[in-house]
Amino acid sequence: MRILHKNLCLLIVMLLGCPISMLAQNKTITGTVRDAMDVVIGASVSVKGSSNGTITDMDGNYSLTVSPADKELTFSFVGYDTQTVTIGNQTRIDVTLRESSHMLDEVVAIGYAKVKRRDLTGSSVSVGADELRMSPVTTAAQALTGKAAGVQIVTASGAPGADIYITVRGGTSITQGTDPLYVVDGFQMEDGLQNVDINDIESIDVMKDASATAIYGARGSNGVILITTKSGKSGKTEVSYNGFVSFDRLGKKLNLLGVEDYVKYQYEFQSLRGGQNEFANLFGGDVNDPDFYTGAYSRIEQEYGNRAGIDWQDLVFGHTGVTQNHNVNVSGGSDKTRYIFSYNYTGQDGIMERSGYQRNSIRTKINHELWKGVRFDFSSNLQRTQLDGGGSLGGKLKQTILQPVTGGIRWTNEQMIGADVGTELSDIMGDPNYDANNPLLDNLAITDKKYTRMATVNVGLEIDILKDLTFRTSGSYLWQQVRHDYWDDGSTKQAKSNDSPYGYGYRNNSEKYSWQVTNTLNYAFSLADIHRFTVLVGQETYYRGPRN
Repeated sequence: MRILHKNLCLLIVMLLGCPISMLAQNKTITGTVRDAMDVVIGASVSVKGSSNGTITDMDGNYSLTVSPADKELTFSFVGYDTQTVTIGNQTRIDVTLRESSHMLDEVVAIGYAKVKRRDLTGSSVSVGADELRMSPVTTAAQALTGKAAGVQIVTASGAPGADIYITVRGGTSITQGTDPLYVVDGFQMEDGLQNVDINDIESIDVMKDASATAIYGARGSNGVILITTKSGKSGKTEVSYNGFVSFDRLGKKLNLLGVEDYVKYQYEFQSLRGGQNEFANLFGGDVNDPDFYTGAYSRIEQEYGNRAGIDWQDLVFGHTGVTQNHNVNVSGGSDKTRYIFSYNYTGQDGIMERSGYQRNSIRTKINHELWKGVRFDFSSNLQRTQLDGGGSLGGKLKQTILQPVTGGIRWTNEQMIGADVGTELSDIMGDPNYDANNPLLDNLAITDKKYTRMATVNVGLEIDILKDLTFRTSGSYLWQQVRHDYWDDGSTKQAKSNDSPYGYGYRNNSEKYSWQVTNTLNYAFSLADIHRFTVLVGQETYYRGPRN
């Protein structure tokens, strides 16, 4: 019995020690994922057969902790073959992804022509409609995030309609802009990824190296983003709908001081700067009482320990935002004529009240064969947007975290929320840093709206002169009007400092237009079905009128 008991205890110790031993053998695998040209951002790295995984960062690097039971890692990214690597004793695994073989026969736009991907010598990445339409976002720029290697997309803020900054292969200029050139169906368009609805896009091709400047010159030095919109298909008329609705809430708040800790911090801060009287004027206590110093913490705990504070983050950013996108598409045609009509609506309410974004657009595209070897195409796009709140938080986050969590003995929570006490608070504390605007009142007092109307018309004629010789002429005209309305009702500190107690505001109207004419002669032929040659001669005129 004694031997059996001893063996049983030994077995229990071994079983309890196994998890500890296995845990001690966990290791971290690091490495870099690349393609043939550069690092791959957003590539998926995971343990095969497990949910344990990560993605590569902006430099293509990753770090993943694995257990002794994990044997293989899989590396994958859109447009590339998935690779599996045995872990073994390795702690660093670098991988070079290869483009998916079935994508080599896809047609890629390279400016004034289209070629098969296998014939493309420059660095290019392509994203199709199926990858874009599944993203529950409001713009194609947001949908492209993480899907195109070497393309960095940064949104200025979380406000609806916020500016989006896109760079290809990083910034290439110190003193000039870094925005890429946008070409939509062969025509230039500013901010093409934001002005063309996701549902209207057939594919996005990004040219990232010297081939972009070879075709577009200095305009393509920051990269070129080619957007091809959907066209109608021969067959019976089809009506389709695509849409989504999502609800947005503040996911995580900043961890700020509670009431008791905030008052203790103020006591320490004011004592160090000789501001004991200022502290007493706001938070109570008698500086002539010896207990003011020796019993400070106990007094603060008694007076403020159970006092409810003001959750400014919830008040300012606690609104539930609704984001929705709806698209109705009618397409069809015959062997000679193909057409597509679409209506798109995008709406986004911000998590901060009085902020939002709405866009309505109608697009038409017709392709018609006039005679054999003579083709005509026409497309138009009418769009109207409304931006509430200026497309930014307007410093509201900074104002929010600077607000006192309690009004001390001077103000109740309700008084703090309903009044702008920053100036008085600054006078009491003898420090201008306490003078922070009440973000709730500023948001109610200021009306900031921007209305944009845009119309685009594209026309093209293509003629097959010979079997392998094609001439194309095309033209485009774009018109845009922007109206910006701003009104301050006079209750803000800025209005008072401007001696405008009855309010002030402005209305700015501006217009701009651009047109483009392109003529190309394309000669493509093959020798012995082995060698393929393409000769392109072209002329293009692009003019962008001044903003009025």
